[in-house]
Amino acid sequence: MAAPLLASNEIQYETVLEAKFYHNGRSDHDQIYPTAPANTDKAIEGALSRDVVIDSSTGIWVRLYVPERVLSASEGEAVRLPIILHYHGGGFMLFSAASAYTHEYCCQIAARLGLMVVSVEYRLAPEHKLPAAFEDGLSALKWLQAQGSDEQDSGPKDPWLSAHGDFAKCFIMGHSAGATIVHHTVLNAASDGFDPLKIRGLILGGPFFGGIERTSSEIKYGETDFLTLQLADAFWGASLLDGADRSHPYAPSTPPRCRPY
Repeated sequence: MAAPLLASNEIQYETVLEAKFYHNGRSDHDQIYPTAPANTDKAIEGALSRDVVIDSSTGIWVRLYVPERVLSASEGEAVRLPIILHYHGGGFMLFSAASAYTHEYCCQIAARLGLMVVSVEYRLAPEHKLPAAFEDGLSALKWLQAQGSDEQDSGPKDPWLSAHGDFAKCFIMGHSAGATIVHHTVLNAASDGFDPLKIRGLILGGPFFGGIERTSSEIKYGETDFLTLQLADAFWGASLLDGADRSHPYAPSTPPRCRPY
């Protein structure tokens, strides 16, 4: 069972990448890792990007990527590109859609694969415990659905998506905790459907699942230079609601279903 955070400025744990998390729920993760601004004027790895706020109440935004060659093409050559909705990893506690690594990666896949990428900035623990990240993941999906809708009350449309997004060819992608967000987002959205989006596939890179009992893969591969079982336990302990353990539906090792929140 996760121990409650104490009202103390003592360090609770420190990640291998030097981010510090304190007993009082404070962290310095937003001060450690280099970030990159959106590049609207000069292409990086062949792609341009821009930021769009999608929920002013939570401050959630997305970074949109499009190949430079598409934007520079003449109006008569406009093409529609498949769309990837992307959630970054980081144990629900680290990194950002603006992290330099995430930014460069999304530029590369947009340009090299000829895609539009919608990279989601979601709220992080320990300041925002689960299901905050899952709620933000679902909000991003619903925003993308609204972008493809012809309904009059579906809200303002983004010009890049309106001009170049192919809403009939959508993929949802995540790494580590981002893949876990994909899992929860899709299962919670399934009852309402995905129209007008056509989801052609899910891309889950090493989803961050794990229950109380160690899985065979955790035992075999759980101690690496980058991520240890102790650190994974710490991520879950700080991300789950106080009093919850890893038998909670947010953290199943082999999840058959997802409880709506």
